[in-house]
Amino acid sequence: ILMAESMKERPWAKKLLASRVLRWVVGIPVVLTLVLYCASYLLDEPLRSNTEMKLNRDLKGYSVSLSGAHVQLIGFSATLKGLTVLQQAHPDAPVAYFPMVKASIHWRGLLAGRLVGEMMLDRPKININLLQLRSETARGISLKERGWPQALGDIYPLKINSLKISDASITYIDQDPKQPLDLSHLNLQATNIRNIHLPDLVYPSSFHLDTAIFGSGHGTVDGAANFLVLPYPGIKGRLLLEKVPIDHINTLAARSNLSIHGGVLRASGEAEFSPKVKNVHLEDLTIQGMKMDYTHSQQTAGAEKKRAA
Repeated sequence: ILMAESMKERPWAKKLLASRVLRWVVGIPVVLTLVLYCASYLLDEPLRSNTEMKLNRDLKGYSVSLSGAHVQLIGFSATLKGLTVLQQAHPDAPVAYFPMVKASIHWRGLLAGRLVGEMMLDRPKININLLQLRSETARGISLKERGWPQALGDIYPLKINSLKISDASITYIDQDPKQPLDLSHLNLQATNIRNIHLPDLVYPSSFHLDTAIFGSGHGTVDGAANFLVLPYPGIKGRLLLEKVPIDHINTLAARSNLSIHGGVLRASGEAEFSPKVKNVHLEDLTIQGMKMDYTHSQQTAGAEKKRAA
Protein backbone atom coordinates (compact mmCIF):
# COMPACT_ATOMS: atom_id res chain seq x y z
CA ILE A 1 0.00 0.00 0.00
CA LEU A 2 2.79 2.35 0.93
CA MET A 3 4.58 1.51 -2.32
CA ALA A 4 1.45 2.18 -4.36
CA GLU A 5 0.88 5.51 -2.61
CA SER A 6 4.54 6.39 -3.17
CA MET A 7 4.21 5.59 -6.88
CA LYS A 8 1.15 7.84 -7.14
CA GLU A 9 3.21 10.64 -5.70
CA ARG A 10 6.17 9.78 -7.94
CA PRO A 11 5.13 8.93 -11.56
CA TRP A 12 8.73 8.19 -12.50
CA ALA A 13 8.71 5.24 -10.07
CA LYS A 14 5.74 3.72 -11.89
CA LYS A 15 7.56 4.03 -15.19
CA LEU A 16 10.67 2.43 -13.69
CA LEU A 17 8.69 -0.57 -12.41
CA ALA A 18 6.97 -1.02 -15.77
CA SER A 19 10.35 -0.88 -17.49
CA ARG A 20 11.76 -3.56 -15.19
CA VAL A 21 8.76 -5.83 -15.76
CA LEU A 22 9.09 -5.38 -19.53
CA ARG A 23 12.79 -6.23 -19.40
CA TRP A 24 12.05 -9.44 -17.47
CA VAL A 25 9.20 -10.43 -19.81
CA VAL A 26 11.34 -9.89 -22.90
CA GLY A 27 14.69 -10.85 -21.42
CA ILE A 28 13.83 -14.31 -20.09
CA PRO A 29 12.72 -15.74 -23.50
CA VAL A 30 15.69 -14.09 -25.21
CA VAL A 31 18.16 -15.56 -22.72
CA LEU A 32 16.48 -18.97 -22.93
CA THR A 33 16.66 -18.86 -26.71
CA LEU A 34 20.38 -18.01 -26.60
CA VAL A 35 21.05 -20.82 -24.12
CA LEU A 36 19.25 -23.37 -26.31
CA TYR A 37 21.05 -22.06 -29.41
CA CYS A 38 24.48 -22.40 -27.79
CA ALA A 39 23.60 -25.79 -26.28
CA SER A 40 22.69 -27.03 -29.76
CA TYR A 41 26.30 -26.62 -30.91
CA LEU A 42 27.65 -28.37 -27.82
CA LEU A 43 25.58 -31.41 -28.78
CA ASP A 44 26.92 -31.60 -32.38
CA GLU A 45 29.83 -34.02 -31.86
CA PRO A 46 27.94 -36.35 -29.47
CA LEU A 47 25.08 -36.42 -31.97
CA ARG A 48 27.42 -37.18 -34.88
CA SER A 49 29.25 -40.05 -33.16
CA ASN A 50 26.07 -41.52 -31.66
CA THR A 51 24.18 -41.42 -34.97
CA GLU A 52 27.11 -42.99 -36.83
CA MET A 53 27.33 -45.76 -34.22
CA LYS A 54 23.59 -46.52 -34.40
CA LEU A 55 23.57 -46.60 -38.22
CA ASN A 56 26.49 -49.05 -38.32
CA ARG A 57 24.75 -51.17 -35.68
CA ASP A 58 21.41 -51.38 -37.47
CA LEU A 59 22.41 -51.64 -41.15
CA LYS A 60 23.23 -55.18 -42.26
CA GLY A 61 25.89 -55.49 -44.96
CA TYR A 62 26.71 -51.78 -45.04
CA SER A 63 29.16 -49.41 -43.35
CA VAL A 64 28.38 -45.74 -42.68
CA SER A 65 30.54 -42.70 -42.00
CA LEU A 66 29.24 -39.28 -41.01
CA SER A 67 31.36 -36.11 -41.22
CA GLY A 68 29.08 -33.74 -39.31
CA ALA A 69 25.78 -33.30 -37.50
CA HIS A 70 23.84 -30.45 -35.93
CA VAL A 71 20.73 -30.48 -33.77
CA GLN A 72 18.62 -27.37 -33.32
CA LEU A 73 16.72 -27.57 -30.04
CA ILE A 74 14.56 -24.64 -31.13
CA GLY A 75 12.21 -26.25 -33.63
CA PHE A 76 13.54 -29.77 -32.93
CA SER A 77 15.45 -30.18 -36.21
CA ALA A 78 18.51 -32.28 -37.08
CA THR A 79 20.98 -31.87 -39.94
CA LEU A 80 23.47 -34.52 -41.06
CA LYS A 81 26.40 -33.69 -43.36
CA GLY A 82 28.60 -35.96 -45.45
CA LEU A 83 26.71 -39.22 -44.91
CA THR A 84 28.54 -41.96 -46.86
CA VAL A 85 27.26 -45.54 -47.27
CA LEU A 86 29.51 -48.42 -48.37
CA GLN A 87 28.50 -51.97 -49.26
CA GLN A 88 30.75 -54.24 -47.21
CA ALA A 89 30.94 -56.89 -49.95
CA HIS A 90 32.28 -54.32 -52.46
CA PRO A 91 33.56 -51.28 -50.54
CA ASP A 92 35.65 -49.80 -53.37
CA ALA A 93 33.08 -47.08 -54.15
CA PRO A 94 30.22 -45.69 -52.02
CA VAL A 95 26.74 -46.86 -52.98
CA ALA A 96 25.32 -43.61 -51.62
CA TYR A 97 26.52 -40.18 -50.57
CA PHE A 98 24.28 -37.58 -48.93
CA PRO A 99 25.87 -34.10 -48.66
CA MET A 100 23.01 -32.92 -46.47
CA VAL A 101 20.04 -34.58 -44.77
CA LYS A 102 17.72 -32.30 -42.81
CA ALA A 103 14.77 -33.45 -40.71
CA SER A 104 12.33 -31.36 -38.69
CA ILE A 105 8.75 -31.26 -37.43
CA HIS A 106 6.12 -31.30 -40.16
CA TRP A 107 3.93 -28.44 -38.99
CA ARG A 108 1.02 -29.25 -41.29
CA GLY A 109 0.80 -32.70 -39.70
CA LEU A 110 0.95 -31.09 -36.26
CA LEU A 111 -2.05 -28.91 -37.17
CA ALA A 112 -3.90 -32.14 -37.95
CA GLY A 113 -3.11 -33.46 -34.48
CA ARG A 114 -0.19 -35.76 -35.43
CA LEU A 115 3.42 -35.29 -34.35
CA VAL A 116 5.34 -36.30 -37.48
CA GLY A 117 8.44 -35.15 -39.32
CA GLU A 118 9.54 -33.93 -42.72
CA MET A 119 12.85 -34.75 -44.41
CA MET A 120 14.86 -32.95 -47.09
CA LEU A 121 17.75 -34.51 -49.03
CA ASP A 122 19.98 -32.14 -51.00
CA ARG A 123 22.06 -33.43 -53.96
CA PRO A 124 22.25 -37.11 -52.94
CA LYS A 125 24.27 -39.44 -55.18
CA ILE A 126 23.42 -43.13 -55.64
CA ASN A 127 26.03 -45.28 -57.42
CA ILE A 128 25.33 -48.93 -58.23
CA ASN A 129 27.37 -51.36 -60.32
CA LEU A 130 26.69 -54.90 -61.52
CA LEU A 131 28.77 -56.57 -58.78
CA GLN A 132 26.93 -54.69 -56.03
CA LEU A 133 23.56 -55.46 -57.59
CA ARG A 134 24.32 -59.19 -57.88
CA SER A 135 25.50 -59.25 -54.28
CA GLU A 136 22.22 -57.68 -53.10
CA THR A 137 20.16 -60.09 -55.20
CA ALA A 138 22.09 -63.10 -53.90
CA ARG A 139 21.36 -62.14 -50.29
CA GLY A 140 17.64 -62.25 -50.98
CA ILE A 141 16.57 -60.26 -47.90
CA SER A 142 14.12 -57.40 -47.63
CA LEU A 143 14.86 -53.74 -46.94
CA LYS A 144 13.44 -54.22 -43.45
CA GLU A 145 15.81 -57.10 -42.74
CA ARG A 146 18.72 -54.98 -43.98
CA GLY A 147 17.84 -52.41 -41.32
CA TRP A 148 16.84 -49.41 -43.44
CA PRO A 149 13.65 -48.56 -41.48
CA GLN A 150 15.66 -48.65 -38.23
CA ALA A 151 18.34 -46.46 -39.86
CA LEU A 152 15.72 -43.85 -40.73
CA GLY A 153 14.67 -43.80 -37.07
CA ASP A 154 18.32 -43.34 -36.06
CA ILE A 155 18.47 -40.16 -38.14
CA TYR A 156 15.24 -38.66 -36.78
CA PRO A 157 12.91 -40.12 -34.14
CA LEU A 158 9.63 -38.90 -35.67
CA LYS A 159 7.83 -40.79 -38.43
CA ILE A 160 8.43 -39.00 -41.76
CA ASN A 161 5.26 -37.59 -43.35
CA SER A 162 6.80 -35.37 -46.04
CA LEU A 163 9.87 -36.05 -48.18
CA LYS A 164 11.67 -33.71 -50.58
CA ILE A 165 14.69 -34.73 -52.67
CA SER A 166 16.49 -32.05 -54.69
CA ASP A 167 18.97 -32.48 -57.56
CA ALA A 168 19.72 -36.15 -56.96
CA SER A 169 21.72 -38.39 -59.29
CA ILE A 170 21.46 -42.15 -59.76
CA THR A 171 24.16 -43.97 -61.76
CA TYR A 172 24.23 -47.64 -62.77
CA ILE A 173 27.32 -49.24 -64.31
CA ASP A 174 26.77 -52.63 -65.93
CA GLN A 175 29.87 -54.22 -67.50
CA ASP A 176 31.47 -51.20 -69.18
CA PRO A 177 32.31 -48.32 -66.79
CA LYS A 178 32.60 -46.02 -69.83
CA GLN A 179 28.87 -46.44 -70.56
CA PRO A 180 26.99 -45.61 -67.34
CA LEU A 181 23.21 -45.32 -67.21
CA ASP A 182 22.36 -42.21 -65.26
CA LEU A 183 19.42 -40.21 -64.02
CA SER A 184 20.46 -36.67 -63.11
CA HIS A 185 18.83 -33.56 -61.65
CA LEU A 186 16.23 -35.83 -60.12
CA ASN A 187 13.63 -34.13 -57.92
CA LEU A 188 11.03 -35.91 -55.84
CA GLN A 189 8.35 -34.59 -53.52
CA ALA A 190 6.00 -36.86 -51.58
CA THR A 191 3.41 -35.73 -49.04
CA ASN A 192 1.01 -37.35 -46.56
CA ILE A 193 3.27 -40.41 -46.34
CA ARG A 194 1.71 -41.43 -42.99
CA ASN A 195 -1.84 -41.24 -44.44
CA ILE A 196 -2.89 -38.52 -41.98
CA HIS A 197 -5.24 -36.95 -44.50
CA LEU A 198 -7.77 -38.90 -46.59
CA PRO A 199 -6.91 -42.26 -44.94
CA ASP A 200 -9.90 -44.02 -46.58
CA LEU A 201 -8.51 -43.59 -50.11
CA VAL A 202 -6.65 -46.48 -51.73
CA TYR A 203 -3.77 -44.08 -52.47
CA PRO A 204 -3.97 -41.19 -49.98
CA SER A 205 -0.44 -39.84 -50.58
CA SER A 206 0.63 -37.74 -53.57
CA PHE A 207 4.03 -37.48 -55.25
CA HIS A 208 5.81 -35.82 -58.17
CA LEU A 209 9.08 -36.91 -59.76
CA ASP A 210 11.05 -35.33 -62.61
CA THR A 211 14.50 -36.24 -63.88
CA ALA A 212 16.94 -35.99 -66.76
CA ILE A 213 17.49 -39.40 -68.43
CA PHE A 214 20.83 -40.31 -70.00
CA GLY A 215 21.73 -36.63 -70.29
CA SER A 216 19.39 -35.30 -73.00
CA GLY A 217 16.19 -37.17 -72.12
CA HIS A 218 13.55 -36.15 -69.62
CA GLY A 219 10.94 -37.98 -67.58
CA THR A 220 8.13 -37.06 -65.19
CA VAL A 221 5.83 -39.12 -63.01
CA ASP A 222 2.80 -37.65 -61.23
CA GLY A 223 0.65 -39.84 -59.08
CA ALA A 224 -0.62 -41.10 -55.77
CA ALA A 225 0.65 -43.76 -53.42
CA ASN A 226 0.09 -45.70 -50.24
CA PHE A 227 3.51 -45.97 -48.63
CA LEU A 228 2.21 -47.95 -45.64
CA VAL A 229 0.96 -50.97 -47.59
CA LEU A 230 2.85 -54.20 -46.87
CA PRO A 231 5.00 -55.94 -47.97
CA TYR A 232 5.88 -52.99 -50.26
CA PRO A 233 4.27 -49.61 -51.09
CA GLY A 234 1.58 -49.26 -53.74
CA ILE A 235 1.79 -46.52 -56.38
CA LYS A 236 -0.36 -45.31 -59.26
CA GLY A 237 0.80 -42.60 -61.60
CA ARG A 238 1.09 -41.08 -65.04
CA LEU A 239 4.42 -41.37 -66.84
CA LEU A 240 5.84 -39.16 -69.60
CA LEU A 241 9.21 -39.80 -71.28
CA GLU A 242 10.67 -37.39 -73.86
CA LYS A 243 13.83 -37.34 -76.01
CA VAL A 244 15.35 -40.39 -74.30
CA PRO A 245 18.48 -41.59 -76.19
CA ILE A 246 17.97 -45.34 -76.61
CA ASP A 247 21.53 -46.33 -77.53
CA HIS A 248 22.58 -45.80 -73.90
CA ILE A 249 21.00 -49.18 -73.06
CA ASN A 250 23.21 -50.94 -75.60
CA THR A 251 25.26 -52.62 -72.84
CA LEU A 252 22.08 -54.24 -71.48
CA ALA A 253 20.69 -55.15 -74.92
CA ALA A 254 23.95 -56.89 -75.87
CA ARG A 255 23.07 -59.74 -73.51
CA SER A 256 20.16 -60.56 -75.81
CA ASN A 257 22.31 -60.51 -78.98
CA LEU A 258 21.00 -57.04 -79.84
CA SER A 259 23.05 -54.07 -80.98
CA ILE A 260 21.40 -50.64 -80.88
CA HIS A 261 22.70 -47.51 -82.58
CA GLY A 262 21.06 -44.12 -82.26
CA GLY A 263 17.39 -43.54 -81.68
CA VAL A 264 15.24 -41.27 -79.55
CA LEU A 265 12.22 -42.46 -77.57
CA ARG A 266 9.04 -40.71 -76.49
CA ALA A 267 6.34 -42.48 -74.46
CA SER A 268 3.35 -41.75 -72.25
CA GLY A 269 0.99 -43.86 -70.22
CA GLU A 270 -0.19 -44.92 -66.80
CA ALA A 271 1.01 -47.57 -64.40
CA GLU A 272 -0.22 -49.09 -61.14
CA PHE A 273 2.00 -51.29 -59.02
CA SER A 274 1.00 -52.64 -55.62
CA PRO A 275 0.85 -55.96 -53.77
CA LYS A 276 -2.62 -56.56 -55.27
CA VAL A 277 -2.47 -54.81 -58.66
CA LYS A 278 0.15 -54.73 -61.42
CA ASN A 279 -1.04 -52.86 -64.47
CA VAL A 280 0.64 -50.81 -67.21
CA HIS A 281 -1.24 -48.93 -69.92
CA LEU A 282 1.07 -47.58 -72.62
CA GLU A 283 -0.88 -44.96 -74.55
CA ASP A 284 1.80 -43.76 -76.93
CA LEU A 285 5.27 -44.94 -77.96
CA THR A 286 7.42 -43.28 -80.62
CA ILE A 287 10.97 -44.28 -81.61
CA GLN A 288 12.83 -42.34 -84.27
CA GLY A 289 16.21 -42.81 -85.96
CA MET A 290 17.15 -46.15 -84.38
CA LYS A 291 19.21 -48.89 -86.04
CA MET A 292 19.00 -52.32 -84.40
CA ASP A 293 20.84 -55.53 -85.34
CA TYR A 294 20.31 -59.05 -84.05
CA THR A 295 23.42 -61.24 -84.14
CA HIS A 296 23.07 -65.03 -84.08
CA SER A 297 26.16 -67.10 -83.27
CA GLN A 298 26.95 -70.72 -82.47
CA GLN A 299 28.26 -69.71 -79.03
CA THR A 300 24.93 -68.13 -78.00
CA ALA A 301 22.59 -70.64 -79.68
CA GLY A 302 21.73 -72.39 -76.39
CA ALA A 303 20.89 -69.14 -74.64
CA GLU A 304 18.82 -68.01 -77.64
CA LYS A 305 16.72 -71.21 -77.46
CA LYS A 306 15.99 -70.64 -73.78
CA ARG A 307 15.14 -67.04 -74.50
CA ALA A 308 12.74 -67.98 -77.26
CA ALA A 309 11.00 -70.53 -75.02
